[in-house]
Amino acid sequence: MANMCSVDFRIAFKSGEASAKFAKNFKKKIVEAEAKNEGVRISQDTWLFDETIEKDSNTQITIRGWVKWGLTHEAIREFVESLKQQGLHSLECDYEETGNMIYGRYEYHDGELWDSFVSESNPVWESGYEDDSFYDQLEEALEDDGESLMVA
Repeated sequence: MANMCSVDFRIAFKSGEASAKFAKNFKKKIVEAEAKNEGVRISQDTWLFDETIEKDSNTQITIRGWVKWGLTHEAIREFVESLKQQGLHSLECDYEETGNMIYGRYEYHDGELWDSFVSESNPVWESGYEDDSFYDQLEEALEDDGESLMVA
């Protein structure tokens, strides 16, 4: 069975119109995918499962869900390219795959896509951690000791 990676996209569009159009189309895709018991395709070989979408403001949307394995650079590049055609202004995506201790954040701003991630050795899960306190440690490790890589 594949590990699942949680993803939390925060997407800002250049206009409220672009945001509303994207949200409407994405909600339609969710309904269609649920009817087929499938995920929503976000790239050539990546599907988003158990997805939710919320409109945060006139131009910003949050999408949460799961992907099998991890969110690859190729998949996020494809998703960003499709979003750019729909009026993308910026994107942030936190991802976390507990099974392989993978945690990081993709950020698209000013035409550049970056992946910032926590190295495998920092921090280490210990039994007895509360989920919230461990995520706080991951967030702190990302901010203090995270590595960054330009993806596109």
